[in-house]
Amino acid sequence: MALTAFCSEEAEVLYRLQCVNRMMGVKFEACTGISQSRLELLSLLFQADEISQSDLQKKKKILIVQL
Repeated sequence: MALTAFCSEEAEVLYRLQCVNRMMGVKFEACTGISQSRLELLSLLFQADEISQSDLQKKKKILIVQL
C-alpha cells in the first residue's frame, strides 16, 4: 500500500527524501570505508591547529561516557 494513502503530499516527499538520504549514506560508507560522522570529525581535526577532546565534543555535540 502506498504511503500517500495515509499521508499528505509533503509527508510523502519528506519520507522519500529520508529514504534517499539513507541509501546515500550506506553507499558513501561502502565507497569510502568510513561513516559520514567520522569524516566530519576528521575534517574538524584537519582544520584545527589544536583542539581538545572536550572542545571537539562540544562542536559535534557528542556525549562520551567514560567507563
